[in-house]
This record gives sequence, structure tokens and C-alpha cells, in this order.
Amino acid sequence: MTQLVLLKPHTHALVAHVPGDQIDVDPVTAQWLLTHGVAAAVPPKAEPQAKAAKSANYFQAPPTHQPTFKKENQP
Repeated sequence: MTQLVLLKPHTHALVAHVPGDQIDVDPVTAQWLLTHGVAAAVPPKAEPQAKAAKSANYFQAPPTHQPTFKKENQP
């Protein structure tokens, strides 16, 4: 099934829907509704910022520890 958001009033499965309603339809019906401007694809849900930032940092290498020496510790 394909989820769409209606742009125009539409009756689907004997139920009247108004613009803004989301409906699940088979792929052939979805294509017809999209082609005729009756519906649009449902935009993907945005990840919350904290989760997006966490997943973005997941593949970054951890910072390396660089020891610092004071002059009295150097040979």
C-alpha cells in the first residue's frame, strides 16, 4: 500500500475525504491520484534533531588522545 495526502476532495472506498487527509491505496490507484493532481506523496518524517545529530556522529572516528608533556617531563 502507498500512503498519500489528498490535495482535493476525494471519495475512496465509499468514504468522502477532504484535502489534507492521508489515505492508503494500492500502487495503481496511487499513480492515478498523483498523475491527476488529486494527491501527493506523504513527506518522510523528519528525525528529531538530537537523534539526527547522534546518527550523524555514529560513523565519525572517536577523538584520539594526544598526551601533552610539560617541559619538566621531557627528556
